[in-house]
Amino acid sequence: MTVITTIEGLPVVNAKKTLKLHVTPLDIKAARKHSPGNCAVAKACMREWKAKEVRVHLSRIYVRHNEQNWTRYFTPSAMRAEIIAYDRGGEFLPSVYTVASPPPTKSTGKKQSQSVDKNDKTRHLRKKRKKYTVVVGVRVAAHR
Repeated sequence: MTVITTIEGLPVVNAKKTLKLHVTPLDIKAARKHSPGNCAVAKACMREWKAKEVRVHLSRIYVRHNEQNWTRYFTPSAMRAEIIAYDRGGEFLPSVYTVASPPPTKSTGKKQSQSVDKNDKTRHLRKKRKKYTVVVGVRVAAHR
């Protein structure tokens, strides 16, 4: 998985605290499908958090409050399900979400160190990495 470290030339920093977000019927009414910057969640973030710009994706939310950087949050699983349903033609229901900050182990721009040597004889005992499921019919990442 690619770690995004900049968006439009501005650095991406991890959020420092977890926040609540209230998605209201007005946010949903003003939203557009398949649009990371104009979905119901983005409208709610701009309204509640006084953000200049927001991009909501299935696993991350990027919020820009200033001209110096973007702040990265994790998309809650309940919100992810609503986004998928909405982008596929369903209804987005008003709700309150807890938007989490990434843990220190998920920091941007840092490679995780290799804990196992290439010549380690127990290499075959490690678990195989799970294949990612690609969700189709929903928004795409336009900033890459």
